[in-house]
Amino acid sequence: VKGRVVDVADDGKSFCVELPDGKGMQVHRNQQVLPWPELLEQGRRTLRCVDWASQTEELWMDSHGMGYELSRPLGRGEIIDFFVSHSWSDPPAQKWKALKLVAEHFYATRGRYPTFWVDKVCINQR
Repeated sequence: VKGRVVDVADDGKSFCVELPDGKGMQVHRNQQVLPWPELLEQGRRTLRCVDWASQTEELWMDSHGMGYELSRPLGRGEIIDFFVSHSWSDPPAQKWKALKLVAEHFYATRGRYPTFWVDKVCINQR
């Protein structure tokens, strides 16, 4: 998408771009603005997953503690089995119980434990 810079914030930390359709968007200096093929390639290079064996009930109970170091890069040709966007307002014990049921059912039907993408673990929070 091409656009025209129409305004820059006084502090220089953001600018406003007018798009060809006349709509505007604000871009913060710390945002990466990449053409979609580069963004897709970056996603492929940095995509991570967490194995079921690396997860514990404590992981889901504690907003601090272990996180990114539990995840690993996705292997070539590997597919993530489940996507979990974690919310701290959900009851963690119930979520852990549900995840255990899902993982055990997956193992019983597929012969292996699933991989997960979990925001707390697969996005570097630091």
